[in-house]
Amino acid sequence: MLRRPAQPALARRLERYETLVDLLGALAAARRTEDVIGAVHEQANRLFGATITLYAAQQPDGHWRVRLHEGRSVQDTTAISNPEGLLERVLQGRVELIGDVAAYIREQGATARRLNRNAPPTRAWMGVPVRVRGETVGVLSLQSYEVNRFTPEDLEFLRLLGTHVALAVENTRLRERLEREASTDDLTGLLNRRAFRAHREEALRRADVGGAPLTLLLLRVDGMRDLSQYGLSIGDDALARVAERLRAHLTPHAQAYRLTRSEFAVIADLPEPQARVVAHALTADLNAQRWSSAPLRAHVGVAVWSSGQDADDWYVAADQDARRQE
Repeated sequence: MLRRPAQPALARRLERYETLVDLLGALAAARRTEDVIGAVHEQANRLFGATITLYAAQQPDGHWRVRLHEGRSVQDTTAISNPEGLLERVLQGRVELIGDVAAYIREQGATARRLNRNAPPTRAWMGVPVRVRGETVGVLSLQSYEVNRFTPEDLEFLRLLGTHVALAVENTRLRERLEREASTDDLTGLLNRRAFRAHREEALRRADVGGAPLTLLLLRVDGMRDLSQYGLSIGDDALARVAERLRAHLTPHAQAYRLTRSEFAVIADLPEPQARVVAHALTADLNAQRWSSAPLRAHVGVAVWSSGQDADDWYVAADQDARRQE
């Protein structure tokens, strides 16, 4: 018996579900929310004929953190809350599908944000809320420069996709929280030794490729053991104060870590002269503090990474420099 060829509409629907299956695999493997939106964008044109993929995450202050994909370009920006904005109207249940954006704005008094000033205004638009455990966390929007590009069937499929995106976003948020907890020192809130090792390797690879200066500052605080004999709370309070002062001296492209009870590190994109200035200011600040019961003395070593230098040798160089300050 000959099999009848599938009707065009049915064939299109089957193709969509096959694409969705591929997309679900990518969503399951996503480690960050950015990866989720990137995976959606890779299939957006195939699924909907969309040119632009936008995900807007609502912040506690009501504003939006937006990631916009168009072609191979990615733009991250912040959008101010606007009661008549299209994103807000999606959350209010007032709009999901717009065939002609210009006509809709003119007739309905809505506001469309121009996030990419170098591109023409989009002509067709659809968006659905992304809800995680009953909480609306964002809006997923697809856009086109072609009027009436999207159909009610497209919107139906986007709603289905939105439920899977919500699950993927929830999974990435949970993974990010667990990774953050595993990489954070509970007492000081600084990143821990585990994070230091991972970030150090990443920073060395980046510096090796880009050639930018990379400096390790190693802070040693003498006297912590003597201070702790007066009680754990006194020692803990001192560590928290050290971390607070350390944060105060961080430059924009620097990250601080707590390595041991009395040892801290900073990885910074700084040339040695500037790193020495930071080290001197931090040392003077900590040594001028009034500590309870027992004095503490801070010493900061500086080591600039040289191309080809082993990560452990880099650490040893900073440690030796700190010991010379004693």
